[in-house]
Amino acid sequence: MRSLIFATLATLSLGSIATATEPLNDLSGRQMTVVDQQGERTVIRFESEGIVRVTTAAGDASGRWKIADRQLCFEFEGQETDCWPWDGTMPEGTAVPAYNGNGPFVLVTLEPALDAEP
Repeated sequence: MRSLIFATLATLSLGSIATATEPLNDLSGRQMTVVDQQGERTVIRFESEGIVRVTTAAGDASGRWKIADRQLCFEFEGQETDCWPWDGTMPEGTAVPAYNGNGPFVLVTLEPALDAEP
């Protein structure tokens, strides 16, 4: 599960997709949805203070995230830090096909930001 999520993010960050107006360098309060070819969904929630929560059909995981030196890095207890190239140009609200290099294509969506006010 973990390698699919992070490899997907790495694929998205290589700049081969449509670009945003300004680089997205703070994912706090944002969410990404990953859907594999069997329709299995993984939800990645980026919280403030660098907390990340990952939800899959197989279970949940919590760890830490950060963006630094053009890399998106994840840390989970008992595992090595995983860092991937990140240029912040992932389009919002659009399912982007991604290939992790080791498995099938998946669709990844950076969910639109929710306004704090109603």
